[in-house]
Amino acid sequence: MPAGWMIALLAPPLLSVLAAYLVRPGSDSHFRLPAAGRRTIVLAALVTGTFAVLTVELWGAVGGLTAPVIGLTWLAALVVLGVAAALRWRRDGRPAPRTLAARRWARLRQIWGTATRAERLLAVAVGGMLGVELLVALLAEPNNVDSQTYHLPKVEHWVAQGDLQLWATAIHRQVTIPPGAEYLLLHLRLLTGGDALYNLVQWLAGVGCLLIVTRIVAQFGGGRRAQLIAAFVAGTTPMVVLQATSTQTDLVAAAWTGCVATLALDGLRHRASIGTVLALGAATGLTALTKTSGLLGAGPLLVLWGLGQLRLAGWLRRPGAVLRPGAVLRPGAVLRTGAASLAILAVAGVVVGPFLARITDEFGHPLGPPRLRESAPCSGTTLRRCSSTGCGWGTPRWTRRWRRCGPAPRRRSWRSPRRSGWTRRIRRSPSTGPSSRCPPGTRTRTGSRSRSPVAWRWSPGWSRWPGPGWWPRPHRARSGRTPLRSRRRCCSTSR
Repeated sequence: MPAGWMIALLAPPLLSVLAAYLVRPGSDSHFRLPAAGRRTIVLAALVTGTFAVLTVELWGAVGGLTAPVIGLTWLAALVVLGVAAALRWRRDGRPAPRTLAARRWARLRQIWGTATRAERLLAVAVGGMLGVELLVALLAEPNNVDSQTYHLPKVEHWVAQGDLQLWATAIHRQVTIPPGAEYLLLHLRLLTGGDALYNLVQWLAGVGCLLIVTRIVAQFGGGRRAQLIAAFVAGTTPMVVLQATSTQTDLVAAAWTGCVATLALDGLRHRASIGTVLALGAATGLTALTKTSGLLGAGPLLVLWGLGQLRLAGWLRRPGAVLRPGAVLRPGAVLRTGAASLAILAVAGVVVGPFLARITDEFGHPLGPPRLRESAPCSGTTLRRCSSTGCGWGTPRWTRRWRRCGPAPRRRSWRSPRRSGWTRRIRRSPSTGPSSRCPPGTRTRTGSRSRSPVAWRWSPGWSRWPGPGWWPRPHRARSGRTPLRSRRRCCSTSR
């Protein structure tokens, strides 16, 4: 990497620091939010992420995704934020940077000095774990399957093309999966010329998730020990540990969704300012652009935020509650909450809108090709599970041969989602011999919660019950088509 690009590479972290200084609460704030420092980090991350996404969309639309253009863009943004930070510094009374750093250091020393041995142990464990993950992220190359098949090929296609136009590919995920995390990787690819720092995106997202988790605990009234325990539990989750050193997108999506969560919880006790509304919109847009499944968590949180704002306005009260003396129900507060909600959707649309426009232009629908639009969540694994629990959706295609202990009817009817026809012949197996342990004239029941007197078993090794409330249980095959016997008992034919 040329030495001249080192300054451009340092621009993103420096821009985050300046953004944190700009959005930090002033000394004249009329209310104090819990864990205000971590809220400042959340806002700074949203500013940096939104700028990175909009920069890619802007230059990708005109074919300017090149290293010089991206580097100069970061430097220009650094200059603009530097000027804004200088104005804020002058307004704050020109405090010395050493004074601010010394104040923070003194605060950290006070926290460490008053911490118990258990709290120090938890802090050291979390810090050591993050240090080891950082070392692995810097030394290891991206090597997981998802990264090699569609995460990283996206970035290389954009670099080769110089724009964000879709391309012909046999792996539709390269063009249909939201590319929010890959936009961040694209900046590192253009600034460094390689993939040496790719893993840092997920690692930083993991650190952000831990900070957000601790702040949410503080918002619910948890103390220092509760916050450390929450950070330890979240940080030692296997999926977090594994993905913190990869180039997947789950931690990035979780971090943006966590930003929505912690900002929405602030709205339950305090009226939202313009900056908070813009931050909620940016977090929602980044969540949708990174992984659409994150909207399952962000959507209810936004609804909760709106209800909290209406409650603060006096329009939602508990039954029997009365207004405070001098309080007035103002219709303008409802209009203000509605306008803020529309502003959140508008900002989110600005962030995720260009990607949806390209998908709609290519496939005629914002959800992508018909193959994706017609694939409902209940077709596939969920369909198999529901059909096994008696949802009335029938039996999947892999239902081939069934065996049974005891007398059975010659036919049994069910609805199959993949095959036409209503009936299928059930082959009976002998009730005695090496393939069955049931004595003649009895039927097999498995488990104490069985509601069906008949246990149907699939010979390649799956046991299945047609009654409601049951789940397929795997069994190993001893030899051939004879499944391994599980825990079961025989009951009389009267049941």
